[in-house]
Amino acid sequence: MEIKNIRTFKNFIQVKHSSKVWTASNLKSYKKKKGVLENFIEEYRVSPDSKFTLILSCELSDDILEISNYHRFDKKRKLTVRDKFRELCQSVKDSTEFEADSLLYNLEIISVNEDKLFEQISQLISTNFDINSDILKIYQHFFISSFFTWAQQRKIITQSDIRDIPFSIKESISREIDFEAFGKQYIEKVNWTENNDEDFFLGKNVRPGMIAHGLPVKRFKWLNNVEKSFTTNNTCIIRASSGQGKSTLLYQYVYDNWPNDCVYSLRLAETGEQVSSIISFLNARKNSHLPLFLIIDNAGYRTKLWAEVTQECSKLGFKVIISIRNDAWYNTTYESYSSFEIIEPKFALDEARLIFNFFQEKGQIHNLVGSPEYAYEKIGSDKFLIEYIYFITHGSLLFDRLSEQIRALSNNGDDKKIEFIRWVSLAEVFHVPLLISPMINALAIDIDPNSFLSSLYDEFITIQDDSVKGLHYIRSYNLCKILFKHYPSVETTAINMMSSVSEVHLTTFVLNCNLCNKINNETFIESLIYHFKSSEISTQIRILSGLFIFGEMLYFRANHSSFQIAFNKQGYGGIYGLLSTLLPGHPVDIITPYKKIHDFSESIQFIENLEKELKIEKRGKDLCYQYLIGLGKIINFSTIRKIQDIGLLLKWINFCNIKFENFEIIHKRILGEILIDDLSLYQFSMLSLGFYRYDIKKYEEWFLSNSPSILSYLMFNIDCCQRRCKYPQLRRYLFPSPFKV
Repeated sequence: MEIKNIRTFKNFIQVKHSSKVWTASNLKSYKKKKGVLENFIEEYRVSPDSKFTLILSCELSDDILEISNYHRFDKKRKLTVRDKFRELCQSVKDSTEFEADSLLYNLEIISVNEDKLFEQISQLISTNFDINSDILKIYQHFFISSFFTWAQQRKIITQSDIRDIPFSIKESISREIDFEAFGKQYIEKVNWTENNDEDFFLGKNVRPGMIAHGLPVKRFKWLNNVEKSFTTNNTCIIRASSGQGKSTLLYQYVYDNWPNDCVYSLRLAETGEQVSSIISFLNARKNSHLPLFLIIDNAGYRTKLWAEVTQECSKLGFKVIISIRNDAWYNTTYESYSSFEIIEPKFALDEARLIFNFFQEKGQIHNLVGSPEYAYEKIGSDKFLIEYIYFITHGSLLFDRLSEQIRALSNNGDDKKIEFIRWVSLAEVFHVPLLISPMINALAIDIDPNSFLSSLYDEFITIQDDSVKGLHYIRSYNLCKILFKHYPSVETTAINMMSSVSEVHLTTFVLNCNLCNKINNETFIESLIYHFKSSEISTQIRILSGLFIFGEMLYFRANHSSFQIAFNKQGYGGIYGLLSTLLPGHPVDIITPYKKIHDFSESIQFIENLEKELKIEKRGKDLCYQYLIGLGKIINFSTIRKIQDIGLLLKWINFCNIKFENFEIIHKRILGEILIDDLSLYQFSMLSLGFYRYDIKKYEEWFLSNSPSILSYLMFNIDCCQRRCKYPQLRRYLFPSPFKV
């Protein structure tokens, strides 16, 4: 183990643990393992003014003891020790007598008793890091294990490594609340070592190790744009369609500009609880005065609450860089969060020439590719960077390689593997993973699942926990073009794989299936009803959310030109005026009050005329109505897992102006059995709000009959000041309806 520059003067230290007494021969190199002398002489050649220390856990005896006492001997004895030491150093290639003499003069050999060492370590940890004696042993063990790990890695240790140990220990004790996010891998350090060079050229997802290995071409234009963005903001967002090199650009900038051992990656931020844990971790890092740089690569369904994490990073002064697809960006609520700058990289011909020249200098251009212009034209109109790199290095399109692989599977009779790839590829295009177990069952895979998955892993699929997804959107997109050329249809496959989509991804799945022009929306909704009629209420809510978003997107796509005209003529005020009467829930008429004002008459007339030209399309509310009616006006309340789901579903039902036949069950049985004090404030709020919107009268009856417990519950749970007031008018603001309490 080599420890360098711990003190203010240079001291190169090696620590050796041995149960046997060392002799001088143990200092030599043997087999392929460098010995102490070789390490010391190599360091001497770099830093001739260094001091050298060898620390042994065993007692010093014989020739080792003699070397350690060199400075205590008389001149004659010193010459004897020097000659022996010169002989030892001859085992090091090209070593000189001068190097041996210098090393001997600056060498110190120390024997350390382990018990005393442990005692000293404990004292130093307690003093320097203010560690409570109750957990001192834990910290001591982690310090020592860190050093053993470094010893195995032959790591050069710096002061920064020592300073980071206490924080690393806290991260490892993942049960501590501040470090739960790290322990549960919601956030983790970036691994710059994992790499497979071939994957880069095969169009697979980029990994940090590829950047560290110097594989990608540096895109200086876009890297400079990212650098400029950080001069005015702490957050930079790289936004583009898949295949444009977002991740590569992100990792390249981070590797070149940020301290690599302080870079963390956001892995999971799907729920408020996860975000809360992540924020605790960020604050703990800040309070420990340790730096942190955050990357969020391919922000999407697993990190859908990334904006909240980014906001907290901005408050704490941590820099954040994010890569995100265009569609994921527009599904994110980000306006209220911290300031940021957006970089939108596009792959143009000038970059294609630079990349071509880079690979040509390395001798990696395929002999069938004559010029960058030819390759750029060959990859088609989408101009995916990932396709271009594959083409110039392989001489064929990624589509052709994947076609050959599928053909080989077909010739081998691997029909179930092909169907598995078909499902996973389509799901990747729809931006959702699939659950492995339901897929195995649905496709009746009768061989060992581990062997089956291993045969496809890292070529067609990747696995995360209990889910499977495609390697990259572009690869999956090409596979879909191959696998859906004739049969089966996209619609049939999407319907068949519904049961393999996890509940948390249902909204995204429903939305993207409906947006696909190869799927009939009416048929798809009927299939949703068939598959999920008896599912849990939480599942129904996610399906309704997907249908609603899809319907609204269709409506605004159909009328895009009208909204563009309104914006061109009157800016955002024109869009707001046009939207006000078109809100899906409760339209607000802001036009009429302005009609009497002369200055606005022309603008109002313009908006009204434009409104008449809007195309009538099915909207989100209509699709949700169709789905709820398809359920048969029956709510399956036996599937309730979370009490708030009742309220959320009732809100949807009321929104669609439907009355369910078995609603009395809620009023008489479910609400009658609920113990209000057992509910969280969120559960109570969602339940009461949904109940109130669905049936005001029954809500009032329920409230009146339970008012003492409800009011005491609210007083206990709501963090606010109490104000007593004798005026009844005030009560109208406290309760949804001004009935007597």
